[in-house]
Amino acid sequence: QPLMDGIASAAIGRIHEFRPTGLSNMSWAFATLSYLVRPLMQAVFVAATAKAHQQDIRDIANIAFAFATLRVLDGPFKDALSREALQKLQHLEPQSLAFLAEVGLEVSESPAVLAQLDGLVDEVLHCLPHDLDRWRHGADSRALKALRVDHLGSVGTRLLLERVKIAAPDEAFISRASSTFPADAQGSIPQQRRIFAYAEYTFAPQDEAVEQSPSASSCTGCMLREHGFQGLRKWQKGWLKAVTLPVNSSVDRSVCAEFQVLNELCDLVSLQGLADNMDECKGVRGTAKLLVSTTPCLSCVCAVMQFQLLFPQVDLEFGCIQPWQSGGLNGAQEGPGQISAQVDISPARWEGGQIVTGRTHSSTLQSPPLQQAASTKAKHHSVTPE
Repeated sequence: QPLMDGIASAAIGRIHEFRPTGLSNMSWAFATLSYLVRPLMQAVFVAATAKAHQQDIRDIANIAFAFATLRVLDGPFKDALSREALQKLQHLEPQSLAFLAEVGLEVSESPAVLAQLDGLVDEVLHCLPHDLDRWRHGADSRALKALRVDHLGSVGTRLLLERVKIAAPDEAFISRASSTFPADAQGSIPQQRRIFAYAEYTFAPQDEAVEQSPSASSCTGCMLREHGFQGLRKWQKGWLKAVTLPVNSSVDRSVCAEFQVLNELCDLVSLQGLADNMDECKGVRGTAKLLVSTTPCLSCVCAVMQFQLLFPQVDLEFGCIQPWQSGGLNGAQEGPGQISAQVDISPARWEGGQIVTGRTHSSTLQSPPLQQAASTKAKHHSVTPE
C-alpha cells in the first residue's frame, strides 16, 4: 500500500507530463490491483479530458475499462470518452472493440460498434472447430493469431454463445452464484483481483445405461473454484482442451476458474460411472449452470463449446458478470445475500482419483434445486475454490 500511495502521489504531481497511453496504462494498473486512489483518478480524468484529441481508440477503451472497474466512470468523463471514440471507430482493433462494447459508454451501444462486434464474432466462430474430432486437433491458431483477440468482452461472449445456442442463466442463479464469491476489500488495499467460477449441476444416466452399468449413479451438487494454479492433480480425463491465445500466448488457460469447473465436471461424470469415454458422454443427461466473476477468455468460451458438444443431453447455461455489475470487485454480492464468510475456500485436492475438499461448506449455502433430469441416488457437493 505505501508503494502504490507513493506512486499515486508522485504521478499526481507530474500528471501533465503523461501522454494518453501513460494515463491509460496507469489507470489499468490500479484497476488490476483493485486499488482506488480517488485524487489520482480525478487527476487522470482532468488530464485525459484535456488530451482527449490525442488519444487513440485503444487508450479510450483501456481507460474506460479501468475507470469502470474502479466504479468511477460517470458523468462528464463518460461523455467525453464517448464523443472521442465515435470519431475514431474506423481505427478500432478487435481487443479494444471488446472492451468498448461492455463498459457502458454511449458509444458502447452505437450501431457501428455492435456491427463491428457482430462481424468479429463471425470471424472467431469461423476459426473454431464445430465438432469434437476437430477440437482434439485444436483451434486454427494461425487464424486466431491474425485476429489478435484474447477475449470478446461480456457482450461479444454472449453474442457468440447465442450463436451456438448456449443460454444465459436466470437472475436467481446469478444472485445465488455471486453470493458465494468471497468479498474483496472494496479498494482499500492493493490486491490482485480474484476471479471465481461457481456451478450447480445434476447428472444422470439414461435408463438403458443403468441396466448395462449398475454402478452408474446420479449426482447433484455445486462447485466453487478460484483462478490460479493450485497444485497438480493426479488424475483427470482431459476431455477438454485449453486454447493458446494470441495476445498473451504464455498464459496457461487451464488454470482459469471456469475451465477448472468444466474439467472437474467431466471427471465427476466419470467418477460416478456415468461415462468412461467421450462417446459414452452422449448418453449423460442433466443440467449445468455456471457463472464466472469476470469476462471469460476465449479459451474458456471454447471449453464451454466443447462441453456442450461432449454432453449434448445436458442443458448448459453459462454467464459472466463484471465488477461494476455487482457489489464487489471480485463479483461478490454486497448485503445480506453475501455468504462467503461461511464458505471454506481451501483448495480442493485430488488423491488417487478421489476429490478431497477438507471441511464442508456451511449449511447456510443451500443445494441447488433438483431437476427432474436427475435423481438423488447420490450427491456430490464441493464449494472450495481450486
